[in-house]
Amino acid sequence: MLFTIGFLSSVTIAVIIAGWVIGGGLGAGFGFLISVIMIFVSWFFIEHVMKRIFDAHPFIDDEIDGMVKRLSAEARIKEPLLYMIESQVPNSFAVGRNKNHSSIFVTRGILDFSNDEIEGVIAHQISHIARQDMIVWGAVAVFASFISFPSDKIYSLCKDSDNDCGVARRIILYIFTILFALPAAALVRAIVTTKTEHRADRSAGFLTKKPLALASAIRKMDAIAQKEKINGPFATAHLWIVNPFRDNHFYPKLFEVHPLLINRMHMLEQMANRGDKERVIMRLEDWLY
Repeated sequence: MLFTIGFLSSVTIAVIIAGWVIGGGLGAGFGFLISVIMIFVSWFFIEHVMKRIFDAHPFIDDEIDGMVKRLSAEARIKEPLLYMIESQVPNSFAVGRNKNHSSIFVTRGILDFSNDEIEGVIAHQISHIARQDMIVWGAVAVFASFISFPSDKIYSLCKDSDNDCGVARRIILYIFTILFALPAAALVRAIVTTKTEHRADRSAGFLTKKPLALASAIRKMDAIAQKEKINGPFATAHLWIVNPFRDNHFYPKLFEVHPLLINRMHMLEQMANRGDKERVIMRLEDWLY
């Protein structure tokens, strides 16, 4: 909680200073107002924001609901709500303001996975919720998406081909990237670390006792993400298990903070090779709390 308060306070001060530099006292006041609105939205309405951005809806499935209920009980958190995003690109993320008010979003493509793989994906999100990673991550997504919105729009006009984009638009994109995308990406990279994602992978392996199932799910999601994309703000990339916005263009790479696939596979395979279930059960609490 102290980290969350510190982060929100730091961002608020930074926005106020930026507003003062741009517009003096009036700009500082405007910056403070924007910060308050962003904090309020990211704290109380993050689920609604994500539902609107990704056009998600409540999802009921007896088998998956059973997984969520069982894993939540084992992780000692209140059962999160489940939402479906109508995309065939398999992926998932979690948001919320604490352990008792959280939501897990999954895409339609996840349903093509085996039950063990789906369970691994759900356990990964349960782990984020148990450690309350999603509180700050959600706030980062809101602030960074707001900051990078102008550059995202310019990039959307140029993403098909630089040749079709035109010299003028490319120049504008570079300028907007410096002014908006770089500060937003710096914010994401300053808060989100690969260690947190590795930790969620490991906790999920402990929860399910099937680390290879999660490894298989991540491998499949990574392979599909290289060919097909999900539409949405690039600054939300850190929320997903696998970055759904990856591209060869420099712009999406600014927001890439996920661990390397080979490192994630190596860690989960090591867990499976140990084969020591009693040790897994004993250490579960160490990784969740």
